[in-house]
Amino acid sequence: MNMFNDKMRAIAATVVTAAVIGTGWVGQGSASDWNIVSINGTATQGDPRISFDDVGQFQGHTGCNSFRGSGAPEVNQLSITGPVITTRMACPPGIVQTQEDAVLNILQEQVDLTYDAFSETLTFNRANQTMQMRPRLSNSGESAGIAPTVFDSGYLMIAGTGGPLNIREEPTTDALKVTRALVGTLLRNKGCEVRPDRTWCQIEFIDASGTTGWAAGEFLAPAPAALRAEHGVFDEIGRLTCKPKTEAEQDCDFGVARDGNHSAAVTIFLPDGSERVLHFAEGVFVYASANPLGETLETGYTADGDAVSITVGQDVYRIPKRYIYGT
Repeated sequence: MNMFNDKMRAIAATVVTAAVIGTGWVGQGSASDWNIVSINGTATQGDPRISFDDVGQFQGHTGCNSFRGSGAPEVNQLSITGPVITTRMACPPGIVQTQEDAVLNILQEQVDLTYDAFSETLTFNRANQTMQMRPRLSNSGESAGIAPTVFDSGYLMIAGTGGPLNIREEPTTDALKVTRALVGTLLRNKGCEVRPDRTWCQIEFIDASGTTGWAAGEFLAPAPAALRAEHGVFDEIGRLTCKPKTEAEQDCDFGVARDGNHSAAVTIFLPDGSERVLHFAEGVFVYASANPLGETLETGYTADGDAVSITVGQDVYRIPKRYIYGT
């Protein structure tokens, strides 16, 4: 599973600059209009946004003032060619002013770009500052909505640290350390708060310890469906029709963890005690993981009314679309 994700992200990264500055988000030819959803891990306020044309001109709004500028696209980078011009309306002190300062600081000189094709998230990085964006339009032309943030995600994962993250008794760096946790650790989110120094999130470990504490928000990210499924943290459980290998058709237990935009990881518990995980992006089957025998098996996907049929080798799984879509 990790090898597949790494490969897909590598493919997306090689074309991200041309796609964003040219025809829109990667591979889809849609409008290159983006919501700015977070700055340095903190959810944005107002309606900050940015749009690109096919020659590198961009314009947008910080949540307080409008701005415009130009850039020269390069591989996985955008070189800002000149000053970014802004309107000069006074911003409310505090978070909105900090948000505007960060947007304008990022849009200078050389900006590194990365794109996650599964979550449709575009990230600008410059001088240890990060701005994350989601397309204002989905590839169907409908509103893509706002990307999940640490404020509205039930589960979080540790990300972006160079080592273990300190978990503290209170939301301050002066508080005693409860424990430390590694990158990729799945945590239950008990609520995030914006404090003067940073965003802090109260978290709980999902292991038997049930340890609770506070973690710095810039080192947390919404936990994707694949990670939650790996840990058995599901949005819904039930039974569905399966036909393992040469056995008769029967019902198998399953659990599904869902992301937005009809993306999900469905874990099927087979009669022999093994598990099969099926991954979907935008409602379409992408790949299967956790093959109990370690074999490379051919897969197939067909849509049939209100359900989809997935074949993995000789196995067949019939999954009602409502489990994937969550509706």
